[in-house]
Amino acid sequence: MEHLIMKLTKTTNNETQTAIFGKEVLADILSRWSADIPLIFCLDGELGSGKTRFVNGMGKALDLNINRSPTFSIMRRFAIKKTLPAEKAAGKELFFHIDCYRLSNKEEAIGIGFDKISRDPKVIVVIEWAERIKEIISKPYFNVKFEHIDKDKRKITVEEIKNEKY
Repeated sequence: MEHLIMKLTKTTNNETQTAIFGKEVLADILSRWSADIPLIFCLDGELGSGKTRFVNGMGKALDLNINRSPTFSIMRRFAIKKTLPAEKAAGKELFFHIDCYRLSNKEEAIGIGFDKISRDPKVIVVIEWAERIKEIISKPYFNVKFEHIDKDKRKITVEEIKNEKY
């Protein structure tokens, strides 16, 4: 059985605010996240709704340069600098940015090693178009929904989804 623990909603007025919000969300969650559990974010929103900009901000929280989505390569892997203060990285060593837009089914995600990656407690995994593989994503995770309000303005909702185990 799953249940909702945290829900946070913010409206951003431009790409810069969206990136800053991504940085703030990751920094806040890392400050209280267990080193024994992988940290997974499932991003959902139409094309151009701010998903990649949000991930860019998350990268900035860890001094990573994430400037584009891995739409064609499907997955990008970043090493988290070991020189970061322990509270900033929360025991995480790798950051994976996965874009499932081109995946047809969960078997393709398993084929790129998603099942192994998503069980490693030393990782942060951010998945764009996560709804395509949601059935193989283990809880707990954070669902991040992006909605266009107008050309630059968007509503972003972050929900922590847990199961009874955690």
